[in-house]
Amino acid sequence: MSDMLMEEEDGYLYDEDKMGMRVSSGLVKIKKDDGNLIGISIGGGAPNCPCLYVVQVFENTPAAKDGTLEAGDEIISVDGKCVKGSTKVEVARMIQSIKDEVTIGYNKLHADPKQGKTLDIILKKLKHKMVDNMDSATADALGLSRAILCNDSLVKKLQELDRNEFIFKGLITHMNYVIRSYMDIVSTYKDFGDVFNEIGAHEPQTDASLAFTNFGNVHRSFEKEGTKMLKDLKPILSDLNTYLNKAIPDTQLTIKKYADAKFEYLSYCLKVKEMDDEEYTYQALQEPFYRVETGNYEYRLILRCRQEARKRFAALRSDVLVKLELLDQKHVHNIATHITKFISSLSSFISNCHQHLEVNCFVPFELDLSKKIMKMKTTFALFCICFCIGLLNAATKRDHNDYSKNPMRIVCYVGTWSVYHKVDPYTIEDIDPFKCTHLMYGFAKIDEYKYTIQVFDPYQDDNHNSWEKRGYERFNNLRLKNPELTTMISLGGWYEGSEKYSDMAANPTYRQQFIQSVLDFLQEYKFDGLDLDWEYPGSRLGNPKIDKQNYLALVRELKDAFEPHGYLLTAAVSPGKDKIDRAYDIKELNKLFDWMNVMTYDYHGGWENFYGHNAPLYKRPDETDELHTYFNVNYTMHYYLNNGATRDKLVMGVPFYGRAWSIEDRSKLKLGDPAKGMSPPGFISGEEGVLSYIELCQLFQKEEWHIQYDEYYNAPYGYNDKIWVGYDDLASISCKLAFLKELGVSGVMVWSLENDDFKGHCGPKNPLLNKVHNMINAQRHQLQRRHPQPRLQHQQLLLPPPRQQPLLPPPRQQLPTTQQLPKRNSPTTPTTTPSPTTPTTTPPTTPTTTPSPTTPTPTTPTPTTSTPSPTTTEHTSETPKYTTYIDGHLIKCYKQGYLPHPTDVHKYLVCEYIATPNGGWWVHIMDCPKGTRWHATLKNCIQE
Repeated sequence: MSDMLMEEEDGYLYDEDKMGMRVSSGLVKIKKDDGNLIGISIGGGAPNCPCLYVVQVFENTPAAKDGTLEAGDEIISVDGKCVKGSTKVEVARMIQSIKDEVTIGYNKLHADPKQGKTLDIILKKLKHKMVDNMDSATADALGLSRAILCNDSLVKKLQELDRNEFIFKGLITHMNYVIRSYMDIVSTYKDFGDVFNEIGAHEPQTDASLAFTNFGNVHRSFEKEGTKMLKDLKPILSDLNTYLNKAIPDTQLTIKKYADAKFEYLSYCLKVKEMDDEEYTYQALQEPFYRVETGNYEYRLILRCRQEARKRFAALRSDVLVKLELLDQKHVHNIATHITKFISSLSSFISNCHQHLEVNCFVPFELDLSKKIMKMKTTFALFCICFCIGLLNAATKRDHNDYSKNPMRIVCYVGTWSVYHKVDPYTIEDIDPFKCTHLMYGFAKIDEYKYTIQVFDPYQDDNHNSWEKRGYERFNNLRLKNPELTTMISLGGWYEGSEKYSDMAANPTYRQQFIQSVLDFLQEYKFDGLDLDWEYPGSRLGNPKIDKQNYLALVRELKDAFEPHGYLLTAAVSPGKDKIDRAYDIKELNKLFDWMNVMTYDYHGGWENFYGHNAPLYKRPDETDELHTYFNVNYTMHYYLNNGATRDKLVMGVPFYGRAWSIEDRSKLKLGDPAKGMSPPGFISGEEGVLSYIELCQLFQKEEWHIQYDEYYNAPYGYNDKIWVGYDDLASISCKLAFLKELGVSGVMVWSLENDDFKGHCGPKNPLLNKVHNMINAQRHQLQRRHPQPRLQHQQLLLPPPRQQPLLPPPRQQLPTTQQLPKRNSPTTPTTTPSPTTPTTTPPTTPTTTPSPTTPTPTTPTPTTSTPSPTTTEHTSETPKYTTYIDGHLIKCYKQGYLPHPTDVHKYLVCEYIATPNGGWWVHIMDCPKGTRWHATLKNCIQE
């Protein structure tokens, strides 16, 4: 401390503390203005501070124009007279008394403004941003500086620019639609011209040849006029795009920089005020203040930072004013001029086409088509037939909800980020377009500032640039392979959260802005509709008080906007009762959505400290707590039905993955036992606590796993030395599909395709998806009901019936290696009711204690597969497990396997047992591939 002390006769206790900043001396002569001022304010000085310093240099004053003196510089002399020890008032009078020109000695403070940008300044800057639209009283109440520029008109211009951007974007979008339509028309004119000129060249009759050629020439003229019009329109759109994509964003960026500079300047103003207040407090208490008595260098640094921030703020303000003026002039000019030019070009095109029609006669006067000699030749007749068929097809609009061929939906989600998997990346080309009725592209997102729909991954998804992967285009082009396929964009997902969706839905203006952006998005990228995957209204930073009503309002407005365009509107909805109650007015939403995809999975996972299953079908009798009562597929589906959903609007989810934990105690591995937390990331998905089927089936082949099948969950779980997983396989998916078909809902939803064994590592490709497709499309000839299916009353649950032993499927038998499963047939209805008796044999069981280690294949255990074991002998004395009639013939199923169709050699039958509490025997009618017939001995379709 001794080196910091000064002699007491100096009047100060401490030496100067320059905080590492350098100081240099100099002299400056400043000529005064007409008011006898140089334009600076002074601080510091006796009796508290050992030095005097410049507080502020005012704009457009002699000192500012000279530029030598800056805020924070020390004043050491005036006209050669030392001012050390003087008060700031005395120095100000000295400067005032000097006429014309004053010479000031100074110590220049070489300060780095970055040194003053502390965390405190950053926090103050954030505060000012938050209260930018508050009035002075509110700002004062929050302790913010009165210097804040409340309701800055320049910052408000951002909102006006957003509106202009929205208008121009809509205008350009509609212009593009018009131009694309005319491009199609011009292309059609060209094709017509070429076709009819070709017909005219080959037509043997002179008059007919002339008519066809003339007709072709007229359309070629139309094509030339259209091409000229499109060339005229190109610069108009180019100019508008420049305004939209360059001028507006550049001005927006400048305003944002200006606002940022303004908030930084205000933060330093507030900091100066706080330091002044602190100094006044010490003066009032007559206490020494270390910062002041050591030269007040920290304060002078902040003064310098404030001055620099002010300069940036003022420069940007001037820049903003210039750009806004130019932009306003261009806006008015562009709107008026370009719309006029655009309409004028279209009008000119139509007028020129009319002139061609008036000048040219399509059919010469001497041509009499009623005469026999003028009757159509074969070439022309064929052309007309094809032409009419083409017009009919073009005029027919595809109905996305037409399920006359197959009344059940198969909705398949694709997690498109899986293209980045280091192992087995999933691409759009891996999708089989014939296995699903609806494909959902996951995901798009919402812009958190504009509340408009946005492309989630421009590099993978977008179509605009040559370097982009054009994911949307490739995805929607799957409809070229399967014209019956419907493709939709799914918006949201778990990682999008709920907050910005809640903010958007709460504001009618934002809702309309969002809806218009969705319409533009669907039109631009050619999706058939929108799947709304907001997870979830009223939860996860959503607003539990108003989200439910706002969600309904949003859906109602979306539905109204979609109807004129024929777009589909669906939603992915929660399986949890608490979230359902907070989020959905089920009865009203049922009227608006085309259907709802119920996410009947993720009931349990590594976020819990006990083992549970990802998608249990029923609850177990010993699970009486509220969590397990509500968290199962059966409860969820009936809860929706009992609260206003109709069966035709519900689609039940099936997961192609499991939820996994790290093992806590090797001696406690049952459902509900304590768990350690999420398992390590999967080697493909890279996600903690999740193992996809494609990962599991390979792990099962390579490692020793113990597999247990729960009789009430109707699903397996397994474990090795480190990991415990509850998952779905072919057997459990069969049970779930049997359940949903008996429940009578409108289809199945799968999450998600990349999780299936799409590479065929463990057998045929896409085993889970094939099982879903085959069971949904297969004929079921009477399912023996074990108990009735009442609607859920109050908190009543449907439970599986009590059994002496767990319900498990019969053991799977291997098919011959040459066996192929032929194409399935469309469903028919049963003609009789089977005997209500229970089958005489009980399916094999698994002990309820810890099972012995096994090394299962990815399809073990399973109630059945899409290729059951062959039947090699006829049963004469044994009692059949199941009987039914097909085309008047008695069909007997003794076990799972193949049977010949009684009347059609191009078909065959499959007897299949489904192990579900509501299950029983199924008989599927299957088609042989084209050109083959069923061979009863070989149990296969062979060439005819």
